[in-house]
Amino acid sequence: MSNLSRKIETTANIAIIVLVLILSVALIRGLFLRSSSIAATAGAPGSAAASAIGKHLTITGMDWSKSDQTLVIALQRGCHFCAESAAFYQRLKEEQAKLGRINYVAVLPQPTDEATDYLNSLSVSVDEIRQSSLDAIGVNGTPTLLLVDRNGTVKNVWIGKLSAEREQEVISKLHPEKTNS
Repeated sequence: MSNLSRKIETTANIAIIVLVLILSVALIRGLFLRSSSIAATAGAPGSAAASAIGKHLTITGMDWSKSDQTLVIALQRGCHFCAESAAFYQRLKEEQAKLGRINYVAVLPQPTDEATDYLNSLSVSVDEIRQSSLDAIGVNGTPTLLLVDRNGTVKNVWIGKLSAEREQEVISKLHPEKTNS
């Protein structure tokens, strides 16, 4: 009888190990597929990003009328796409003189002092930092760029780490007269 018990116990242990491996693979695949689909479909017609266009964006304390355009950069600590996009955000800020007066606002779910430290670690400079739940501003994935007019209306949205072509699209939307001449 003890021989049969050992066989059952061994079989059960092997079944548990196999089940854990299967679930681990499924979880890892799910995370990678979700991350790559966010980056790949960023701003695609019919996506969540496209549905935000035309809606009013509310961020506590924001005065949209200070500038004709505001670029809201939604980030969060621990997002590798955010860190990978930092060079582009640095370049945007450096080109601000060429692009005209655009207000750059970073929105993070972390407290403002922690958000400031995070942006400093990325060498990303912005005009304002706001703390907000990303859900509260309609952001599902980070990083997300929202181009907002002086009335607080979302004009364009880009999600994820952008390709060189999408980066150029952002620049052209920020100041079309400068990029088309």
